[in-house]
Amino acid sequence: MRKKRTAYKVVGLFLFFTLIALSMCLANYVKDNLSSVSLRYEKASVSSKIIEKALSNLENSEVSEKPEITLWNRLKNEIIKNKITDITVKTNVIEVNGSMSEVVPMTFLSGAFASMKDDKGCVMDSKTAFDLYGTINAVNNVVIWKGKEYIVRGVVKAKDTMMLLPIEDDDYLYQNVEAIYQNNVKNNLADNEGEIFKNLLIDQGAPEPDAMIDGEITSWFLQWFYKLPILILTVLIIVMYIKITYQNRKSLFICISYGLFTIVIGFIIYRIFPITIHVPSQFIPTKWSDFQFYINKQKEIQDSIINKNNCERMPRDILLTGYRFKCILCVLANLLLLGLAAWMSRFKKKVTTIL
Repeated sequence: MRKKRTAYKVVGLFLFFTLIALSMCLANYVKDNLSSVSLRYEKASVSSKIIEKALSNLENSEVSEKPEITLWNRLKNEIIKNKITDITVKTNVIEVNGSMSEVVPMTFLSGAFASMKDDKGCVMDSKTAFDLYGTINAVNNVVIWKGKEYIVRGVVKAKDTMMLLPIEDDDYLYQNVEAIYQNNVKNNLADNEGEIFKNLLIDQGAPEPDAMIDGEITSWFLQWFYKLPILILTVLIIVMYIKITYQNRKSLFICISYGLFTIVIGFIIYRIFPITIHVPSQFIPTKWSDFQFYINKQKEIQDSIINKNNCERMPRDILLTGYRFKCILCVLANLLLLGLAAWMSRFKKKVTTIL
């Protein structure tokens, strides 16, 4: 019976820390790759000229950091052709002004990104390269799209089939905007920058976006949420050792030993999983007597979800939703595991008392 209980404890601890590691990896992936504020336009569009005007006005606003901006379009099922063999392939052509890596998470296999001034360069994913050339080593090959020739500068591994093209025209119109605040991402902060930036664009004559997807808020939430089970476990361990210390308060040696052990355990866990308290400003009412604030905030979130559902979802948005769901699922499973362990411990004590 004792061996069986020990086996249960080992399996439980293994599952607990496996879920912690998995949820941490998922949260960090979102932080490193999907933490931008995204604006989506369906029928309307915005130019880089308007973006530049808005960025210049940010200096006089309450935002402490200028975002790095990437503008892009996704043209679905475009036909591209191998110049030498005339093989044609359907893929998604992505027109980019800014950082190509912000369009969708990708890993380089060969070559490099085409610079914004390189009007003959392109980057494609490995599947498109293989279908077009029979190999993923397609750097320096020539591809034709809409009668214009492009040279493959790099090949990437991504979850979307695509050919990335750099665009530097200030008057060119885009339907997707990515704004990333590097300082906030680094320090896991999230404030109202996305909403302020969106309003500045509207002030400069840009249309109202059909949807705003705040990856910054999602990243902040997941970075805090995945640590919740370990925080609860730490509190339970500390409470247990404080209780043992109190029960043996007449023994100075036991009190000091358990007291030091409790402090060391708490310090080690804090160093491994540091938790900083930061509440985004958009979730703090300007007046504490404003009891309608959170009701209105809930309505805003619901309206935002409806708008997102009415918009075409980009691969980046689908990835963000998927990783967020998986991370939350892992944390909830861990909380269930902790609850089950606590219930079994209490049940065992009751059985022991009855016997």
